Order: sequence, then C-alpha cells, then structure tokens
Amino acid sequence: MNHKVTALASGIFVLLAVVGCGSEKEAANDSPVKTLGEAAPKPKETTVAAPVAVADSGQAIAAKLAKAIERTKDGFDRADLYAKAKAMGANGKPLLAILQQGLKDPEPVARASALEAIAAIDVNAIGGALLAAFADRDAEVRARAFAVMELQPIFDIELCFKAVGDEIDSALQLKGMQLLEKHATAAHGSQLVKLLGALDPKAAAPALQLTAKLGLKQAAGRVAEFVNSHDEDARCAAADALAILGVATQDQLKALVRALDDDALRVRKSAFAALKKLSGKDLPFNPDGEDIEREDEVKAWKEAVLGR
Repeated sequence: MNHKVTALASGIFVLLAVVGCGSEKEAANDSPVKTLGEAAPKPKETTVAAPVAVADSGQAIAAKLAKAIERTKDGFDRADLYAKAKAMGANGKPLLAILQQGLKDPEPVARASALEAIAAIDVNAIGGALLAAFADRDAEVRARAFAVMELQPIFDIELCFKAVGDEIDSALQLKGMQLLEKHATAAHGSQLVKLLGALDPKAAAPALQLTAKLGLKQAAGRVAEFVNSHDEDARCAAADALAILGVATQDQLKALVRALDDDALRVRKSAFAALKKLSGKDLPFNPDGEDIEREDEVKAWKEAVLGR
C-alpha cells in the first residue's frame, strides 16, 4: 500500500514539473501558440510609408529658374543660373525668352553663359543669338561665340565670314579663320579674296594656305602683300602660296626678293623656292648663309629679276 502511494505521488510530481516547464517556455516565447479549435493569430500590423513626392517637372524647374534669374542682382550669379538652364537641354525651352534678354546682361560672363544656354536648348534659336554675340563689345563673349559656332551641327559659313571680317581682335580673327579653313570651298573664293584684305597678318596664315589649296589665282596680288608683313607665319605662308598659285607679277617678285633678306630662316627658304619657280631663274642663294654672303646673292637676284 505504501509503495502505491509513493508511486502515485511521484507521478503527480513529474506531471506538475512538465506543466511548469511548458509555462516557462510559453512565457519566453512572444508568439501565441495555436491550439486546436482556436482561430489563427492575426498578423502584426505594418506601417506603410507615405509615397515620395514626384520630382518637379521640367516646366516647374524652368519657372523656378526664371524667378531666380529675375531676383538675382549679381551678374556672376546670373551666369550660374544660365548654366543651370543650359544643363536642362531641350527641357529649358520655356526659358528662351529670358535667355535672349540675358544676351544684353550688363555682365559679360552672364551674356556668354546665356548664349551657351540658348545653343544647348534650341539649335533653331542660335542664329540670332550668335549674331548678337559677335557684335558684343567684349572680346570674351565673341570668343565664346566662335566656340559655340564650331559645335553647331550645321556650320553657318556665311555668318562666320561676316564675323571674321568684322572682328578687330587678331586672335579671334585667327580662330574664325581656322574654322573657315575647315569649311570653305572653291565656291567661297570671292568671299575669301575679299576677306584677305580685312585680315590682320597674325590671322592670315590659314587664309593664305586655303587660298593656295583652292587655287585662287585671282588672290595672288593680295597674297603678295603678306610676304613682307610683320607676322612670320603669314610671310612664310604667303611665299608658299605664291609658288603654288604660279602667278608672277613684278610686284610679287619684288616682294619675294625682299624676303630673301628676312630674319626668319624658314621665310628665306620659302621665298627662294618661290622665286626660282616663278622667275624661271636658278641663281645661287644660301638661306643658311652669313649676312654678308647673302647680301651679294640678294643683289644678284634683284638685278636678274627686277633689272637693278
């Protein structure tokens, strides 16, 4: 009997221990335990983030830029705003009117920036903008105009001829002439001949090379005017061009004889080669010789070619 009571007590103790362990595990576990006949636990509610605001449209950005440009008092700040308009590309078309006004901005850097923005936004509007920029009083604006012109998908050669002819800065004339050298053809011969008369010698070398390339014999007289000019590149290019064109008037031969005494060796070499070809004479001349040696040779050439 005592054995049975003891066994019964032990069983009750084990049962209580198991139930106790289960309670501890349940307390440690946040997840509800599903039991037979109970409804499934509801999932935890999640918070949905508010939708991100859609970015402003190009038109809205353009409107903000327009207001900012109108409020800005500093020319350099306006130049920065025009640069932002340029970055919009075609989306900046609503700003074209205000950018056209920017071509009259008191600050040169702002005028140049407005020009570049117009070119980036609408290729069809660039013609008038370039015309205004080439007439600008500031050389930097005109320089930027030549740079913009060079990047256009369709090169406006007529406007380039006008810009080069009107330009007073020799460095900018040279830049424009380098563009014409790339694009001009024999069809532009008369314009090129006329332009030679308006060029500073520092800008003439590309024109002289182009004249020779196109075989513009009618330009030989004007080409000869550069043989004794103050720019070494122009003097050399002119002598080379006369040799290629093959036209030999007394004035041209006289210019080449004087060039035999040039300070620059390469000019003396070009003049000597042109003289031999155009005069048909083969008198000795050493372009590398000493001054005294060349003096006698130049005198001989003067007598042979000019009769004195």
